[in-house]
Amino acid sequence: MAYAPSPATPQAWMGHGGQGASTLSLEARHRMAARSCDTARAVGLAPARRGEPGYWPHLDADDDGIACEPWPYRGWR
Repeated sequence: MAYAPSPATPQAWMGHGGQGASTLSLEARHRMAARSCDTARAVGLAPARRGEPGYWPHLDADDDGIACEPWPYRGWR
């Protein structure tokens, strides 16, 4: 599956005068995504499936192979 940038990527967050996440390499955005799901979304790499850029096991709350899913994890109920 090819990576396609999210159209909802917040451009101002990156501080590049509107150029946003597309000015960073895919590897740089992948490494930045490790911090949190908020960061992964901001750089356009969330949600991410196992094996895709932006996927980190600690961001996959229910271990279903999808990190930073857009809905809250409710497995504890």
